[in-house]
Amino acid sequence: MVKFMDIHLDRKIVFRDNQEFRSLHEWSLIEKSDDEISTDEYIPWHWSQYFRAKEAKFSDRILSRNPSLDAPSEGNPVEQSQSIVVDLEPNAHRFANATTYSMLGTARTISKFSLCIRPLSNSSQPEFCHAYGAVSYDLEIDFRKTRIEDFVEFELWIKPEAFWRYADRISRETISEIEFKVGFVSGFYSTWSPSISTDHIKVLTEDKYHAVEFPDGRSVNLPRMGIVGDFDLAMDKRISLST
Repeated sequence: MVKFMDIHLDRKIVFRDNQEFRSLHEWSLIEKSDDEISTDEYIPWHWSQYFRAKEAKFSDRILSRNPSLDAPSEGNPVEQSQSIVVDLEPNAHRFANATTYSMLGTARTISKFSLCIRPLSNSSQPEFCHAYGAVSYDLEIDFRKTRIEDFVEFELWIKPEAFWRYADRISRETISEIEFKVGFVSGFYSTWSPSISTDHIKVLTEDKYHAVEFPDGRSVNLPRMGIVGDFDLAMDKRISLST
């Protein structure tokens, strides 16, 4: 038996109309605890964010599901899937140090980032990237409580020929570093700045439990995790050269 329990939010997330600085941003999100309101106002952040790989693996799976335990049969449908799974961490860039991340409504630093690369069914389809994540929550599995930590994952769908080229390089260990850059990530927020870099990103997931409070009579379709507008994946082999 699996039972979902409450997510771990420390503060409420509140929508605020911005009258004073409306020319810069019409609205913002703030965090509010029982005894105070944060002075930080978060707005959608569109500039580039940088990650590097800690580990990469090629996964090739085959799965068969029997529709009935009472009537096992031969020839059950078989599913096959291939993916490249990359554990990521925020990376410093020439403009700034590595960015830190936390979920809106929490002060915890997110430490789990990953990239899952999958092949499109054919080369005529456009490549695309999505992002999703979850605020830490508890699950009760067979009466034992398990905590799922905050995480962010990117899912990148690429042309089959590129996917198998990357898979071959990972299998033959001809890659020494992987870098991943994203921009215009829906659901990424930060405080307003004239700079194109930020030291901290707040994340708003798609989860309905990751709720935002609105003033009476106001409703806005807020950017939440999903679309990634820009992405740049580089798999390199670094060698030392004599000088």
